[in-house]
Amino acid sequence: MSENGLLTRLGREKRFVCYSPVGRGILSGKNYPLSDPTDYRRNDGRFEPSKLVALRDRLNVLWDIAKTREKPPAAVALAWLLSRASNVHVIPGPKTIGQLEDCISAVDISLTTAELARLDEF
Repeated sequence: MSENGLLTRLGREKRFVCYSPVGRGILSGKNYPLSDPTDYRRNDGRFEPSKLVALRDRLNVLWDIAKTREKPPAAVALAWLLSRASNVHVIPGPKTIGQLEDCISAVDISLTTAELARLDEF
């Protein structure tokens, strides 16, 4: 969603909705590897062990910012999406009250210019 990317093409009058913005739990930083044999994600290629390891390494910036701010990684990821433009909306799918609270907390996170730049790079 860079300056020259999707949001620029959409313009300010169109809405952009991020469905499953926490990546089916990938951005939560939990459940690696998928140990529950009944977890539906075991049948999704995005959740293959080698891909998850590579993705976790790539998301170190997100983990670092979340740890520094003492916020859940999912909340930081949602705050980053919401910071892109006023016409960006998210539809997270929390399964627990704790996850819902994490999602809601994203609206209270104001990322710094430096944090936004770091997140934009990955």
